[in-house]
Amino acid sequence: RPHLSILHISEKTNPKGRRLNMSKASRNPGFFIVPFFQPKEGKAISDIEKGFSEFYRQVEDGTEATLYYGFGSDSKNVVCKECYMNAEGILEHLKEVDSQLKSTLGVANLKSISFMGPEKDMKGVMDATKGLGPMYYDTFASVMWKDNFSPGLDRTLHLMQFFDIKEGKIEEAKKVFEELCQVVEGKDTDTLMYQFGVSGNKIMGQELFKDYGGLMSHLENVKHLLPKLSEVVKKNQTFAFSSQRDIEAVKKSPLGFTVLDLNYNSMILPTKESVDSFLRCELSHLLPKFNLKPGKKVLEAGEPTWKKFYQEVREGKAKCPYYGFGYDSKTCYCIEVYESGSDILSHLQEVDAPLKETLESFDLEYAYFMGSPEDLKIVKEPTKGLPSKYLTTFECSMAWPKLISKFGRDKSVHIIYQAEIKEGKTGKNLSSVCKKFAQFTETDSGTLYWQVGSDGKQVLAFEAFKDWKSFQDHNRKIQHLELELGEVITNTILMFIVCEDDLEVCKKFTAQEKPKAMVLTLHKGSMLLPVAGNIFTYSN
Repeated sequence: RPHLSILHISEKTNPKGRRLNMSKASRNPGFFIVPFFQPKEGKAISDIEKGFSEFYRQVEDGTEATLYYGFGSDSKNVVCKECYMNAEGILEHLKEVDSQLKSTLGVANLKSISFMGPEKDMKGVMDATKGLGPMYYDTFASVMWKDNFSPGLDRTLHLMQFFDIKEGKIEEAKKVFEELCQVVEGKDTDTLMYQFGVSGNKIMGQELFKDYGGLMSHLENVKHLLPKLSEVVKKNQTFAFSSQRDIEAVKKSPLGFTVLDLNYNSMILPTKESVDSFLRCELSHLLPKFNLKPGKKVLEAGEPTWKKFYQEVREGKAKCPYYGFGYDSKTCYCIEVYESGSDILSHLQEVDAPLKETLESFDLEYAYFMGSPEDLKIVKEPTKGLPSKYLTTFECSMAWPKLISKFGRDKSVHIIYQAEIKEGKTGKNLSSVCKKFAQFTETDSGTLYWQVGSDGKQVLAFEAFKDWKSFQDHNRKIQHLELELGEVITNTILMFIVCEDDLEVCKKFTAQEKPKAMVLTLHKGSMLLPVAGNIFTYSN
């Protein structure tokens, strides 16, 4: 199932911090549900998390009134963060997830549940939910830039605040929060939503920022009002839902947040439609390794048949976003990317003759197949006679179709990881770390695809970057996660496959940073979108 693209805010900010081409702020409020869950005795947070996917599925298929939906968790609590554009959206959602909620309450206790929206609109919600023992907060101050929410995965920083107001100060407090909204509306550039509701002497706040930088900018804008706030607030607790990009900064913040790890699949404007910024998808990969037979030379033995492979790929029926060879003096790898398992089988039938010719000079050591469970099911039976390994692609794998849309010779940077999961670790441990890598990779501007898979023991990752600079930019962002990855995998084989123009800079980099890495030459015939009529012939 293709996933949604990440939240992106395309509006630019000028040097003075004013919004350019940004929609006008609205005082229309959001409508919120805030349930807190805790594991039952003998159960764990992970038991609650197992049900997240079904909630997300129901939300994607459900009411169109959903503005955002997701989960955050720490060692004690699981909190659902959900906002709707009207009270009817709340009621529709509660009907849609009724079965899944009952299932969740088999492993978790509903510690508390709160609703927030204008009281005049919430009567239906109050009547339908009074058996849950909830708190209802009446919205009294709000500002929102709804048009700046884009469909996709949620990587915002979300503060959920609960204030106890000093006795006799509730009206004064409401005036202070309204002043805060006025400042936010006039000065903030990276705030998406800012809303407060009251229940007795308590106030709940919902604050949504583009990222941690947006929060810091906001605090600078409102700092003159903070003394007023301290005069009316008795105590408060702030829950911060943070993605992996901001979580270290949020944890180090002196503001005393209770930090909740924002679940990877949390969504903004959840629908089934894909968005152009990138497609979160599971491509199918084939990686055969060939070892040169004694007395042979790689290029002399390989190039004549590689030409035939290229020709079959250009003229064949298989949908193939990428096809190429990488080699050193003793081995060669064929890097193959397909849209589906059926395309892999089509290709294998089309290249039967050149493959037999290749095996006269090379031995096939193995062939890795990586794809979705459905695609692996397609390829397993027909390929069982090969020295094959089958790995399932993780859901965090992604590709950028727009960057793989230029037909022609390939000069991109390819990286392939092969490893094993450490004893005592599981595929779930690995997937958790990979999702952290993915949240940084999502912001790359020069990555073609980033795909990871495992069979529970073996690990395989394919990465392709537009050029060497794009790889360096990506590498700087994810370096801090490599130690965590090293705690999960072992026996890593790392390969860089680069064109001749990048060989020297790659060798210099690996000598300094990755001394055990292999560096292979990307064959000059390697192709992006190899389709007949859209690519030069090999001889040119």
